[in-house]
Amino acid sequence: MIYRHRYGFKVFAMILPAMLSGCLTIAPDVPVVSSAAPVNNVKEPPLEQAVMAEPSEHIASMGGVHLDMAEFKGFLDRLPAHIRSRLLQDREALEWRVRWEVTKKQISHLAMNDALMIRSGALRKKKMAEEESLRSQYLASITTPQAHFPDQATLKRVYREQLEQSKSPMKVHLRQIFVPFGDNRDAARVKSGALLAMAKKPQADFAALARKLSMDPATAAQGGDMGWKAVESLPPAFKTGLKGVSDGQIIGPVETDQGCHIIQKVAEAAIAQKSFDEMATTLRKNLRQQQTAENMKKNLARWTEENPIILNPDGMVLLNHEFSNHDDSDTMDPNRIMQQKIAQSP
Repeated sequence: MIYRHRYGFKVFAMILPAMLSGCLTIAPDVPVVSSAAPVNNVKEPPLEQAVMAEPSEHIASMGGVHLDMAEFKGFLDRLPAHIRSRLLQDREALEWRVRWEVTKKQISHLAMNDALMIRSGALRKKKMAEEESLRSQYLASITTPQAHFPDQATLKRVYREQLEQSKSPMKVHLRQIFVPFGDNRDAARVKSGALLAMAKKPQADFAALARKLSMDPATAAQGGDMGWKAVESLPPAFKTGLKGVSDGQIIGPVETDQGCHIIQKVAEAAIAQKSFDEMATTLRKNLRQQQTAENMKKNLARWTEENPIILNPDGMVLLNHEFSNHDDSDTMDPNRIMQQKIAQSP
């Protein structure tokens, strides 16, 4: 089986999702009750405000923004147990996550104090909107390229460069008989070898064999027909095996991570090049995404330079101590769980 891999823009995919993932809330101002006021006139604050009002050690700061232990614990509590456990066992990854969380708070702070955001009325609606929405709006306002980017000349230049680099791309029409590895790779190899011998017999009908013996549910019913595939999109093992192969020839077994493939090359043809008008929309979208990622990278560098992230040593020690003996029940050793149950039994 073939799985087509789609490669996006690595910088944008690594940076922006991390900046926008999750939601940290900035604690609202809690009114301070004067000690001189009559006790009977003091209303008990809501539990949420009472918790927020409690002093907590901050574990990182950026500019005038602090990330408190309670906030970071809230982020950890929202993670699936197995992911949280792995994160807590990797101190380097844990520190990286702390840095991202305080950076997210800094972005929210910047958004709430940005003149453009104030004029747009975002501040008046901040109590009704999630901070993630506010961050997204702010990031879009400073990273989205101008409306006229890219211009026509740039689009045509990039189109010409891609044509020069394409080198007449080819496509192939393939059929396959697939044998998955399952629990026994050696058995799969023996079986695929026997199928190759059957398929290469002079009177053999490859499509009929595929319908009867292939274990690929996506292609077996169609006689193993995989359709036309761009050569560049094929797995490396396929591309290597098909070099110099004539139309109608059968090769194999070709091994991938999934199993063994007996392949018949039905035909080969050049991929028709799309015109500039057909490619212009896609090119414009790709270039704008690249520019957005570049703008994000520049802003991250500027923010870090203007407001360096400072990890509070005392807070990090407190964080490590808080989770140093942390165990999730689903990741504990079964023998240890049994020992705990025996110890707790009457």
